[in-house]
Amino acid sequence: FTQSELNGISVGNLILAALSSTSGQFSVAVEAVCRAAGITQQVLPVSDAETDIAAELEDGQRVIGEWQIIQRQPRTDVARLFLQPPVKALPQVLEAIAAADIVVLCPGSLLTGTIALLLHEGVCEAIATTSATCLYVCNLMTQPGQTDGYTASRHLTTLRQYLGHRVDGVLVNNGQLLPELVAYYAQHGSQPVRNDLTSDEATVVYSSDLVEHPDVDTIRAYTRPQGNGMQVGLHLIRHDAAKLAAQIMTHVPTSPQGNGN
Repeated sequence: FTQSELNGISVGNLILAALSSTSGQFSVAVEAVCRAAGITQQVLPVSDAETDIAAELEDGQRVIGEWQIIQRQPRTDVARLFLQPPVKALPQVLEAIAAADIVVLCPGSLLTGTIALLLHEGVCEAIATTSATCLYVCNLMTQPGQTDGYTASRHLTTLRQYLGHRVDGVLVNNGQLLPELVAYYAQHGSQPVRNDLTSDEATVVYSSDLVEHPDVDTIRAYTRPQGNGMQVGLHLIRHDAAKLAAQIMTHVPTSPQGNGN
């Protein structure tokens, strides 16, 4: 929506909020949306409990809330991330991780997205003990307020602060980004993530062309006005779903023990 009191609110979020309010549980709302959308795969929110992502900065200051962290001034480095209050992950999430053949840590907002999910009680422990291969898909671009100046190795190092050292492989892009889109991102303080990773005994680095090349209609859709309250950032430079899926699936175990989860 771009007008009135709904300015900046997405339809999807509005539906989830309404269903959560009706059912009293976010997981029930997600399940209802999946049924309505015809999604057959299992989709689980990490928790039904309410909490906020919080950060302790290098100067000792504490900041609570995603946008408060992103928009902090000055952008003092984050020393530690935590949940306020601490909450447990859904048992179904931990069971799914335990039964999986492969766990993929997806690209997104590194601090307030990917790592925030890992902070729910039980998640890191479940990933540490699962027999699944653990892959991390590194971001294509830095995100202002979160990963300013981060290289691929710093993304991985920051992730390991919370996950530990169990990352079996990292997928990084070596495909060409459109110069006009890179220039557009630069105007907003975002730069391509430089790959400075090398494989070692703990983690294998997989480099391939993973970037999507959007057509004119897609570019127009993602640059249209989104409302004053829609602070979603840029989404023009993205991973190509088919390319990324193909790379991930090459690392799924083919032994009889593999169950395809």
